[in-house]
Amino acid sequence: MPRFKDLVFKTNEIDLSAERATKAFVIKVFHLYTRRNEWVNWDGDTSLVNRTWTLFDMSLQESTDSAEKQRTQGTKFLIDEAPAICVTGKRYSLIATELFTENPLSHCDRPKSNEPLTLREVESTLNFGRWFVSAIYTGDQKNLPPISKEEMFFSRTSHSTGGNSYLGWSLKPRKINLPKLIACANSMVQKNA
Repeated sequence: MPRFKDLVFKTNEIDLSAERATKAFVIKVFHLYTRRNEWVNWDGDTSLVNRTWTLFDMSLQESTDSAEKQRTQGTKFLIDEAPAICVTGKRYSLIATELFTENPLSHCDRPKSNEPLTLREVESTLNFGRWFVSAIYTGDQKNLPPISKEEMFFSRTSHSTGGNSYLGWSLKPRKINLPKLIACANSMVQKNA
């Protein structure tokens, strides 16, 4: 199965201004990035350097499979589980999150209009911060399960178990602030919409 099969990260390629938001909830996404000890200057000094892509996967399996394909000696992979706001329309769903924070999308404020928002307006409202990322989900909306307010989030760090073996992973809990994010998601859709 190809990675990002049902995700379009260049949201300007789809007309979202005609797509009205009908439902909003919080889901879990998976952000894969690398860490490597690299030279940082001409004096031979080294430091740990993170390399990231502002992309996310919809499942842990997709992220771990991608890490396996990108494996090189000396590279550690990290997978952060992150909450994302999912706002659905008739044809598409907008998925938005903020990476590298335990308080994602904490600036969320719904515009004062009483009109239902379009997916483009929702994205514009949430698009704040250096690590904001959004995508359009084009797959079956039944594959977007909402999470509960008690959901646990983890950060996974890879470690080698030998050249011919799969990567091993250690888990560390993340303290994600879910109540504000759930309230933000609920504010994106009018109750009578």
